[in-house]
Amino acid sequence: MKEIKKYIKSSDFVIDGSIPSEWYVSSLLEYLKKLPPELSKNDCEELYNELEKDINNSIKKLDFEALSICLGKAKFAKRVKINYENAYKHILNIDLNEKAQKIIENEFIPVEIHYKYNKKEKEFLIEEKPNIKEKEKNSLDILEEGREKKNICRTIKLFTKKFPDLVKSQISYDKNLTQMDEEMKINENLEKYFNIINKKIEKDQKNLDQNELLEISNKIYDYVMEKIYEKIFPIEPDPEDNLIFRKCFLLSWVEPKHFIGKKKNYVFDSFLPDVIDFFGKLDTEKSPRIKFIYMRKIFVAINDVLRFNGKEGEAGVDDQMPILNYSFIKAKPQHISSNYKFMNIFIGKNKNRSEGSQLTQISGICEHVMNLTYDKLNGVTKEEFDEKCKNAYFE
Repeated sequence: MKEIKKYIKSSDFVIDGSIPSEWYVSSLLEYLKKLPPELSKNDCEELYNELEKDINNSIKKLDFEALSICLGKAKFAKRVKINYENAYKHILNIDLNEKAQKIIENEFIPVEIHYKYNKKEKEFLIEEKPNIKEKEKNSLDILEEGREKKNICRTIKLFTKKFPDLVKSQISYDKNLTQMDEEMKINENLEKYFNIINKKIEKDQKNLDQNELLEISNKIYDYVMEKIYEKIFPIEPDPEDNLIFRKCFLLSWVEPKHFIGKKKNYVFDSFLPDVIDFFGKLDTEKSPRIKFIYMRKIFVAINDVLRFNGKEGEAGVDDQMPILNYSFIKAKPQHISSNYKFMNIFIGKNKNRSEGSQLTQISGICEHVMNLTYDKLNGVTKEEFDEKCKNAYFE
């Protein structure tokens, strides 16, 4: 108690109270000297017994049954509140879907698409046409100026229909999407078009708040990218797609210990199905924005399984990569290289954010799996590696 009193007086000890804390200690020290012998013997055993008895009697006065009922009702009310909030979000989402659909089909946002791709000319440009009046929109699918026909898209829906089929050019001139993007700045032009749309929405939908405007903007972006997906995403898979899928198939026998080691007995039962599903959605979804959402979910799940298995603090790349290796092979993604290159074109301003780092890891894991040999797995001999890959091939 004397040591505590010294510490309380030091400048390191800060307490919010009007009465100096050392007064309590001094009083306690003073009264301990005045205790009768029956309370002070055996290190104040009887005094502690009396204190314990008083505390227990105070606890008995509390109606814990009533408190338990109140706590249960509070938890139930919280669940009901969450259900109402989710229902409200669904209703709001339906309303925003209707607004987005009306904008897509009816909003007058005239732009002109310039597209030429041959050996001599390579041009792709989306140009806003503010001088076209809305009353003329029914007759302006194609404007003719002299001998030149210009593609005028008066609505978002019409824009998706008139968007050029880049896949045909890729096949005709033996180009890939990355090369065409470098030549014609596909993403930059699409971003320009979405900026035109967003300005129009902000001007005409002044009754919506910023979150609602963002939701509608995302819905329109997803609609456009889904509609033009088959015109920009290669029909023929990337050569590396088949190599990666085949290697994952041959390595389907691997276990967590081959990547993490025997010292860490990680539990993957709940984690693995989710990550396999996220890899599948990353492949099947058409909007780059949604592909990035599922990519982020993969890494969130990896961080969750690390915390679930006792990892403290922020997970780094060295912690994530072994689990990413294992889950990637188990997921057997069919078009991961094509999706990586597609997403890399549309990453935009997110390149210097977490999405850029995650996409780089996806690229790294593709290369790692293609070149994976027995010596990069824990506790696997060359003979065992060859035998198990052979068995996987003939299963």
